[in-house]
Amino acid sequence: MTQHLSFSAALLVGGESKRMGKDKALLEFCGETLWQRQLSKLESLSIQTLYLSAKKVPSWATDKYAVVLDKDDGKFDKGPIGGLCTLLETMDTSHLVLLAVDMPFMTADFLSGRMKRVTIGCGWVVQMDGFYQPMGAIYPQETLFYIKESLSSKDYSFQSLMKKMVQVEKMVVEVCRPENRKFFANWNSPEQING
Repeated sequence: MTQHLSFSAALLVGGESKRMGKDKALLEFCGETLWQRQLSKLESLSIQTLYLSAKKVPSWATDKYAVVLDKDDGKFDKGPIGGLCTLLETMDTSHLVLLAVDMPFMTADFLSGRMKRVTIGCGWVVQMDGFYQPMGAIYPQETLFYIKESLSSKDYSFQSLMKKMVQVEKMVVEVCRPENRKFFANWNSPEQING
C-alpha cells in the first residue's frame, strides 16, 4: 500500500436516469455535454489515473479513459457503493476523488482545495442539512474494508456507510457553507434543468 498522498479520480456515470428520461451524461450545459464538462474538471486535478465508473460501457466512452464496471452479482443492485468498491479495488493510489456526472456546478478549484485537506488513511466529505454528500467526496484506500462490509450485509445506503467511516476516523466531515451548496446540486429531472 502506498505511504504517500496520491490521487485517482472517477466520474460516476452508472445511473439509469429514469426520472430524467435520457442519459444525463449527454445533456448539454454551457455548450458541452455533462460528461465532457465533468471529465475536463477531473483532468485538471493533480491525479494519476482517471476512471469512468458505470454499469455498462457508455456509448460515448473512448479508449482515453479506463471504464470500471460496478461490482454486481446479478442479485442486487448495489448502486453507487458497488461502483465505489470496484474503483477502490482497481486504483493504485492512496485516495480517490469521486464525482457524479450530474453535478454540473462542482468546480475543479473546490475539489483541488479539498484534496489538500486529506491525509494518509483519511478522506473528506461534506455534510449538508444533516446528510453526507458521497459524490464530490475523497475516499482513502482504507475505506474499502468498510465498503465491503456494507455490501456483504446488503446495506447499500451511503449515509449509513459514511456514518461508520466518520466514526472510525476514515473520513473528515466539513459542514457545507452556504456559498458552497451550489457545488452539490445535481440534475435528476427535466424540471431541475429548466427551473
